[in-house]
Amino acid sequence: MTTATLHEPELARMARRRAMVPYLLLIPGIAWLIVFFLIPILRLVGVSLQSGIYPNYEFTWEWDNYARLWTTYRSQVWNSPGSPSRRR
Repeated sequence: MTTATLHEPELARMARRRAMVPYLLLIPGIAWLIVFFLIPILRLVGVSLQSGIYPNYEFTWEWDNYARLWTTYRSQVWNSPGSPSRRR
């Protein structure tokens, strides 16, 4: 056996580690996005589908809340900064 064949398994292991480095560097960014973006968005959608009067809210899949947004509160949506309807 030569010294090159003795080091081949170790070189292969190092190559696998190097290939994993970019993916390992993504973990903090993905965790940040999940904690500060995805979880709040899911919570917001859950709250928006509730119905009732404070403090007795109940999750009822109240999709009418979105229809009411565009009928009753159209002017507030239109005047809100960054509104998609304002960009027209």
